[in-house]
Amino acid sequence: MTKRILVTWYGITDLSAAMGVVKSGPVFDALRRGDYQAAIILCYTDPEKVDVDIQSGIDFSPADVRRIANSQAAHAYFKRQLEVSLASENVTVQLRTYSAKLAHLNDTQGIFKAAAFALKMARGEYSGSGVDVFLSPGTPAMAFTWGMAALVNKRQDIRAIASSDPTKPPVVVDFPSEMRSAEAWVDAPSVIDNMTSYDIIYHLFGEQRIPAGIVLREFDCRHHVFVTDRKFQSKVMRQLLQPKGRKEDLFINPFDPKSVEAAIVSHARKQSSGTRFGFNLTGGTKLMYTGGLAAAMTIGGIPFYLDGRHQTIVRVDTWETIPYKGLRDVEDYLLLSGLTIRESGSWDLLPCRSLRLAQTRKLWSLRSKIAKIYRQVSEYNDEPRSFSIKAKGVEAALSKAMDGVLRFDGLQLDFPNQSDFAKYVSGGWLEEYVYDLIRSLIGTSVSDVKIGARVQWPGTNQDAQEFDVLATNGNRLFIVECKAGAVKNEDIYKLQQNVRSYGGVEAYGILAAAFPPSPSVRRRIESDRRLALACGNKLQSELIAALSAKD
Repeated sequence: MTKRILVTWYGITDLSAAMGVVKSGPVFDALRRGDYQAAIILCYTDPEKVDVDIQSGIDFSPADVRRIANSQAAHAYFKRQLEVSLASENVTVQLRTYSAKLAHLNDTQGIFKAAAFALKMARGEYSGSGVDVFLSPGTPAMAFTWGMAALVNKRQDIRAIASSDPTKPPVVVDFPSEMRSAEAWVDAPSVIDNMTSYDIIYHLFGEQRIPAGIVLREFDCRHHVFVTDRKFQSKVMRQLLQPKGRKEDLFINPFDPKSVEAAIVSHARKQSSGTRFGFNLTGGTKLMYTGGLAAAMTIGGIPFYLDGRHQTIVRVDTWETIPYKGLRDVEDYLLLSGLTIRESGSWDLLPCRSLRLAQTRKLWSLRSKIAKIYRQVSEYNDEPRSFSIKAKGVEAALSKAMDGVLRFDGLQLDFPNQSDFAKYVSGGWLEEYVYDLIRSLIGTSVSDVKIGARVQWPGTNQDAQEFDVLATNGNRLFIVECKAGAVKNEDIYKLQQNVRSYGGVEAYGILAAAFPPSPSVRRRIESDRRLALACGNKLQSELIAALSAKD
């Protein structure tokens, strides 16, 4: 039997596997079983990434993958390593890679043009061989294009495949029959003109809560249906509903597009005539995306997804886009964590913060001196009581009346009536300094910032986490850990855990340190694509850069 041809994009996981950062990638997993005679691999190329070099003989980190990804050098390296890996499995397959310069990852016109080129080559140069288009690598827009190609060209033995388990071979995707009328549907899209106003929105719902949260906050809709696996129930989303809003869960098999389509259509047909339907395709698996799109075709609603990188809503049937504001309040992210907010993190919760702001700003230039007394002062953190501590060039004292004073070689800073003076001196001052810097960016890089927010486990008085500083730009949560003294590896571990636990997949951690950390700590931060460092004399500029980061 003639072997088939695989046509696919390769993605960041494939490159990470080639560089030894992860064990394996979907393209290698699809080819390693020897089912294909050739693979045509499309490579997204960022036109701004030129002169990228790859050193050999070193252990790569996730930061190295990000640095070289989407460059010509990365494409060449990926192909060489894929050839080596396949040879080690005694698999012979012809690899053909082609650069596709896209304006961005969801450049639908560029994606369609590249896909058409790859399919034309597969049919023309491998006549008589069936073609498999691989949905798993790449973005939903890429998967959608392959899916449409497979449907339109089904008679030419072009099928779509997908992989949900790396230990098993990819499976053929059996698309719902409604998707076979894709061309007619695109020519005559839904009559609903308002992209953000509906009677019912169906959300593909999985691990990511933020996209659904954005839609709940920003769209005019009171009835939300979460299409999900039973392990991802949407109870937490209730807190973001509009007044008199309602929600329900619709349970499906996330790896069976027909199951998704059937469940949505059955639910929709029970609604009254003239109901305006929207379909949020942003969450869930790519096979859920396929089923949700089929349901939209059947029902006549508007399918859309959120492009987080560009903060736009993309209407899938017409590819129209409109901007969205996102979750503008830090509190929304905390609500979506499923925990109870104990303290919202308002600056005004402690009036003394504003009273000592001028002193806080002065302490930045005096940080080397005040650091000498952190340890001694911290012994008074838990219980306000008077103290007097001296070191070379610095003195801190708190009277019984809770009046504090700091002296630096003739300079005196007064802090009247401040019972938290010990906590402030032993490091709290940096949290307030960083908050002040970020607050100045509201309206440009960020939309909201909080200090000292605390969340607790539901139904208990036990704190789950206290945050130094939190900020958002509407699209992601920034978790800022402030270290006025030495930075330890456990500080980075804590920040990584918080980034994983709060704010979804787009959450970003920033270590704001008064002094540059050790080389080992710096390397650990650089190895994590979701962390950034702002420290020492560059704290302000690096903080601004981290808060403006798109990736």
